[in-house]
Amino acid sequence: MAWAMGRHLIDFEVVKQCGSGQKELKEEFNLNSLIQRLESVSPEERNRVATQLTVLDENLDEDEVSRRWLVALLTDLYAKRDVVADPLGEVEKIYADFDYPESVESFVRYMPASGGYDPAAHSHEQNVARLFENWKAFLDSAR
Repeated sequence: MAWAMGRHLIDFEVVKQCGSGQKELKEEFNLNSLIQRLESVSPEERNRVATQLTVLDENLDEDEVSRRWLVALLTDLYAKRDVVADPLGEVEKIYADFDYPESVESFVRYMPASGGYDPAAHSHEQNVARLFENWKAFLDSAR
């Protein structure tokens, strides 16, 4: 969570909600005390603390953590695609937030098509459907 908080993917309220239900973490790391202390500091200080917590985890593989957050956010968005005004626009924001991972390019609207696909030979609806199919394929392969 510290990794995501430090990158503004989640905010402090999410950390509080997750922490309140995790008995083992509370006992091991005194999470309640940490939450109480963080509530009294500025958002900038919270981000600094989150970064420090991330550094403390010796087993942290930042690429793997980033990939898991990317998949989690895209999975959640895909599940909500019918109620989000512009889900492909949200994909573009996530793509930027994660420093433009190549694995997401196939369902970013403004990226050139690959694999010999010619968007000009298809309707707008077919092109959009293809982006959603590529998104679903990405999620299926990431699991």
